[in-house]
Amino acid sequence: MKPRQATKSWWTIKEIQLHNEVLLYSCLANRRQNFCRNVGGKLFVTNFRILFLPHYFDFFLLGKKWVVDIKKVNLIKVEKKRFKLFNVSLRDRLLIECSEICKEYFVVNNLKHIIFSLNQILLKKKEQ
Repeated sequence: MKPRQATKSWWTIKEIQLHNEVLLYSCLANRRQNFCRNVGGKLFVTNFRILFLPHYFDFFLLGKKWVVDIKKVNLIKVEKKRFKLFNVSLRDRLLIECSEICKEYFVVNNLKHIIFSLNQILLKKKEQ
C-alpha cells in the first residue's frame, strides 16, 4: 500500500501523511530560515500539525522544511515591520510562536484573514 501525502501541491517537497491526518488550511508563504535567508513554499495546517514545505527550487538550494505539533503552538499573530540591523522586514509578517520557545516568521498575502483562520483552527483544537 502506498502512503498518502499530506500535501496537495505538485511544486513543493512531499511529506508523508500521518494516520487520520486531515488538511484544514493551506496558503503560499515565505519562511524566514535565518537572518539572511528566506525560503518560498507553502504553509499547511492539518488537524495534528503545522508544516511549511519549500518548493523544489529552494529545497535544492538548502531550504528547509519546518514542522510543529499544533498542540505546541501558543500564539499566532501579526509581527509588525521593523528596521533593525540584520532584521529588515518591509512587510508585516505572520508570527507563529511555539511552546518550545521558538518563533517562526512568514510573509503571506491576506495576512489578517490568514491569522483569523489559523486562530480559529487553533481555538477549536484547544477546545478538544
